[in-house]
Amino acid sequence: MTGIEMKSAMKTKYVYPATYKYEDNNTISIFFPDIDNIFTNGDSLEECLFNAKECLELYIESSLDEGIKLPSPSDYNNIKGNKFLVIADIEKRNAQVNFG
Repeated sequence: MTGIEMKSAMKTKYVYPATYKYEDNNTISIFFPDIDNIFTNGDSLEECLFNAKECLELYIESSLDEGIKLPSPSDYNNIKGNKFLVIADIEKRNAQVNFG
């Protein structure tokens, strides 16, 4: 088990830091510092939290399906700005997970 992989009976949890930024058009943008080219947004922080979890889950599921190594997460304390942790619940798989 790594620092970001926690296994339960049916699901594996992956934890990644995310940052958020209030935009001029009254939306909030969410970014994952460790993962290039995935981001989401919403009209409220609550909507963004939901969207961030869904976005991360889709990224991890597709990466696992394609055999792509998952990036290691940054230390949360080293992330600057508005931040939070996103926990992705992924159905248990028989494949080994590789972290880059």
